[in-house]
Amino acid sequence: MSYYSRRISKLCLLSTSALFLLNPYAGNARPVDKAVTSGHKVGQKTVPSSTRRNPVPDAEEVTVSGFSRTVKGGGGVLITNAPKNIEGVSRDYISRQSGASTAVDLIKYQPSLNSSTTDSSGMIGGQLISRGLSDADMAITVDGVAPNSGAGHATQNFETEDTQSVQYTPGPVDLALPITSAAIGGLEQSPIMPASKAGGFTDFSYGTNNLSREYIRLESGEIGNSGIKAFYSMSHSHARNWQGAGTGNRIHMDFGAYIPVGRSSFLRPLVSWNYQSPVAVPKQPTATQFHDDKNGRAGGDSYHLTSFYDPSNPGLYYATNQYRYNQIQADMPVHLNITSLLDIDIKPYLAYQSGHWNMGGGAFIGPTGTVGGQSVPLSVGPAGPILTSPVPGSSTWNNSGPKGGVVAETTWHVARNAHVNVGYWYEQYHDNQRWVDSVLNADGSVPNPDNLARALFVRTGDASYKYTFNITHAASVINAFFVQGRWSGLENRLNIEGGVKVVHETLGNDQVSNGTSTTQSITSPIPQILMSYKIDRNDQVYVNGSGNFRLPDPGSLAKFYDASTGTYVGTQSNLKPEYVISEAVGFRHNGKYIYANVEFFNYSITNRLISTNVSIGGTAVPATINGGNQTSRGVDVTLSGRRVYGFTPYVSFEYLHATEDSNIQTTAIDGSPDYLRTKGKRAVQAPRYTANFGLNYDDGVFFGDLGLHYNSSQCASFMNDEKMPGYFTDSLGIGVRFKNFQYFKAPVFKLNLNNITGSFLRTGVASVINNARQTVGVNGNLIASSGAATYYLYPRFNITGTISTAF
Repeated sequence: MSYYSRRISKLCLLSTSALFLLNPYAGNARPVDKAVTSGHKVGQKTVPSSTRRNPVPDAEEVTVSGFSRTVKGGGGVLITNAPKNIEGVSRDYISRQSGASTAVDLIKYQPSLNSSTTDSSGMIGGQLISRGLSDADMAITVDGVAPNSGAGHATQNFETEDTQSVQYTPGPVDLALPITSAAIGGLEQSPIMPASKAGGFTDFSYGTNNLSREYIRLESGEIGNSGIKAFYSMSHSHARNWQGAGTGNRIHMDFGAYIPVGRSSFLRPLVSWNYQSPVAVPKQPTATQFHDDKNGRAGGDSYHLTSFYDPSNPGLYYATNQYRYNQIQADMPVHLNITSLLDIDIKPYLAYQSGHWNMGGGAFIGPTGTVGGQSVPLSVGPAGPILTSPVPGSSTWNNSGPKGGVVAETTWHVARNAHVNVGYWYEQYHDNQRWVDSVLNADGSVPNPDNLARALFVRTGDASYKYTFNITHAASVINAFFVQGRWSGLENRLNIEGGVKVVHETLGNDQVSNGTSTTQSITSPIPQILMSYKIDRNDQVYVNGSGNFRLPDPGSLAKFYDASTGTYVGTQSNLKPEYVISEAVGFRHNGKYIYANVEFFNYSITNRLISTNVSIGGTAVPATINGGNQTSRGVDVTLSGRRVYGFTPYVSFEYLHATEDSNIQTTAIDGSPDYLRTKGKRAVQAPRYTANFGLNYDDGVFFGDLGLHYNSSQCASFMNDEKMPGYFTDSLGIGVRFKNFQYFKAPVFKLNLNNITGSFLRTGVASVINNARQTVGVNGNLIASSGAATYYLYPRFNITGTISTAF
């Protein structure tokens, strides 16, 4: 058998293995998404610093083509000796994935994470769940900066081809990170460094759902002998929804540079811009809608967006379920080596977002409204005719605002084995929000929110004013101080890290539309201690403990406008910050053939904040609610092997026992305050078992990746009376590298397949509820059902083909 025949037969073996493994679960299988995290550089030897770190993790050496014979787990495991658990993927793994992948997709096979997406083309973000908490409880950062919050914004962050690593740290994160939400840990997407030689890289992708994507990166190389180098990249993608009507469009640009100053100092500016317009967002079904759709029953497609406008049912027209979004992030880490004993790091950053979203699609409005409990006449426009019958309309949510700050820290190298750094963090955040109810245009499209001729007005004699028009200005100011240090002894076998950070945040919300102003001040201490001991060359034990937090969003101080009553309802003012005390102990083995990490963990969660949706006048409105106290404990196991005959295996497993520790306050049918009997019940969004299997083949020419994921059942309600069953997911990637040809260097062709069996299933709870059924509270009052939970669906079978080359 020839050399190439042997290689092809191995690749075919990987593909047939995938089909063999997937067939037993053909009714359940589908691919999973991935994730992001952390703050520490992998294997870091000095005191952590968010500003001086080279973003390239020192996990394994990887060539330009993405092939390395030494990588364990095919790049799907980050090898580290840090005194904590760090999960993630390196450039080796990322280079074999589709460029349309987001960070949520890239990290989906890590033991501590469960991911959900509603899109296969990188147009819409997703959801991450870790150890009983959600991505709203994570510090999601790009180059050490959090430009936004939540995994739903993952598609707006750094491009996949410009990403060096994605790593997730469940537990203590770097105290120097400028973040207000790291209750469960941190997710970091690290950018590549500019190349030393001039050139570039380009790729083109085409796939299911009419996905087309073009990407190019230009590298300046070192400019003269200055040491200065930079890159600039741009991409464009377009795709239609995998279910229902609607399309998505995305334009993205990244810029990075490295500017040395002297022998040991540098500046490293980075800019990232993303624009999406318009993107149709599929609706998330209830369990009943999902089962009706899956079984082909009548009305099963009742939540599918339509391509045509039906004035009798405006809520399903895709044009009434779209968003447009702009985001820019800029930061410039500055590292100054003052003396051999003193370093100064300064990191200024800025993020700006703007856009609007048609929340909940179209709905009928009028002919009258309610203001202060009184019925009032409505008109279209300030001087238009008074309505005599309901008209199809839409509620549009606009937001815009900057977030900027600076982290400054000084590091003293007290001795060769002792380092101390002290720092200060300042940040301001502003978010201007407007809610406008307008009448749809004749073709069913949503008018611009500033178009007064289509806005609804209340008519009072000769006067008029805007109806359901809500303006809020949310803001926060943060001042934080931190000190942390690191000491190593016993010939570097014993390492101890520790520190404390004190964060003071002042939140404010001015609700212009009802004349109210609310403020809140919060001070949170964040201590941590981490220790590790090297038993021998290959084995290590570690233990760590920390306190961490999630601060309420300043927007949570506002009341909601209920168009059905004409009043502002609910107040979430003075929500207490979520606080988590975590402990972990682990064992790590990094031998010649096997890498293993086993970690036992425990989380005590107080005042859990849950990001969900509440129904106001029939419209789903994002909200933050207090879910009481919670305990999460369990064990993570990761095993990966060295490459043998081209194959590299990887397996991981997590057992999680997460319970509610308190009864949740609610209101009974008769209006009396009461509590749901939730104490001792399983926590929501907390599957008990999670398992992953990965197999990579790579001989330098042909490569392939097989991934399998299992998630057990999880609760969708605090009363545990609605659950989502367990599921399997899968993915497969194959590719070939070609020899250089003229101006084309290391050309590659690859195919990435997800949900190979084409299964139709739910992969996550989009909105949790208190109780699915009517129940009796602790005080004996009857409590009505709080509705039905909604779910994330994973796209059916999809495939993306990519051809790429350096030049």
